[in-house]
Amino acid sequence: MFDHRPESFDGIMTSITPTHEELHRRSDAWYFLQEFRTCYNIHGFSRQTVLSALREGGLRLGANAALRADEWIHARKLAATRVERPLFIIGHPRSGTSFFHSLLMGTDEMVGFRTWQLFWPALIGRPAIRRALDLKRRFGSTEIMSGSDGHKMDLDSYEVEEFLFWLHYATPLNTMGLLGLGSEDFLEIEHPDSLPEEDRRRALDYLDGCFRRQIIASGRTQVVAKMHFSTMRLQSMMAYYPDARFVYLVRDPLCTVPSYLTFMLKTLAARGNLDGVSADRLERLKARRYRHTLELYRYFYDLQMAGQLPEDRVKVIRYDDLVGDVRGTMDAVRDFSGIAFSPALEAHIDQKAEAQKAYRRSHNVSSLDALGLSKDQILRDFAFVYDHYGITPAA
Repeated sequence: MFDHRPESFDGIMTSITPTHEELHRRSDAWYFLQEFRTCYNIHGFSRQTVLSALREGGLRLGANAALRADEWIHARKLAATRVERPLFIIGHPRSGTSFFHSLLMGTDEMVGFRTWQLFWPALIGRPAIRRALDLKRRFGSTEIMSGSDGHKMDLDSYEVEEFLFWLHYATPLNTMGLLGLGSEDFLEIEHPDSLPEEDRRRALDYLDGCFRRQIIASGRTQVVAKMHFSTMRLQSMMAYYPDARFVYLVRDPLCTVPSYLTFMLKTLAARGNLDGVSADRLERLKARRYRHTLELYRYFYDLQMAGQLPEDRVKVIRYDDLVGDVRGTMDAVRDFSGIAFSPALEAHIDQKAEAQKAYRRSHNVSSLDALGLSKDQILRDFAFVYDHYGITPAA
């Protein structure tokens, strides 16, 4: 799309990268049809099926058409804008990535995306959407998910940049939903670092274009992006952004696994996607998500063991260390990232650190037994996580 420094991804793949024969991306239209077929198989030709197709299909068509128009209308600005020294927050969901992200985004000094911008990253159309949001807030609420569901989400709050890939069926956020309730396991979505160079470059060109747009719109330059599932495209991102820094959050799988699966099921239920879903479909989805959770932990660990993650580019932070010493952890992050913390940001971090001392979880997490899992199974499957990172299993 736009000129970018790395000329080739040749050589970034290593022998420890997950190997899957003939992994290739299909078109967005193909994935949409698979999603529609799954919805039809569950609900039949119902009002819900039609509305789902119109709502999400229409959003994707509109957002992508606006992005293409951007490339013509704002071509000069986009070509002149560069993403320099981005900071990526990675690690499995429920590992403290949201809390860490909030520490850096609380003073509006960094480049980040509000929820509505993730689903409409184009510059075209933003003023109209902003006016619509103001009206919605004036006469109601912009909240779309409460904290009791496991993650508070508002249309106008900073959210996970991984959602940018949702528009192109390029993230497990897609396979956590209707796509994942089908019969196929979309390995090309789960293992993006295993895709051909052309597919990997196309995905990151798109991401880079979104970052450039947000730099232009915000007037700020320091990108801080929460990209938890993009742990699985870490090698590609390191090659594409040679000056990027990555913070990997790691937490006890006995905490992350049930919390993640519970949140996934609550989200599906809230959207009506579990209505009429058979027990077999649901069990298959949970088994897949468990397997891919294990693969994410293993992928990062294997890269680390192979010496592919230089310490000056990738920093590992244990969740317990983050919440136990917020101030000390963020001092280390400041030195590692090279990001200058303003007095306002320093004060915000101190306020969050103080508030963290009184934090109590407001959402319920399903038991391992209810999720079809056991403590022994997780301790066995994730033994390498406990051993390598020195994590004490939850009681």
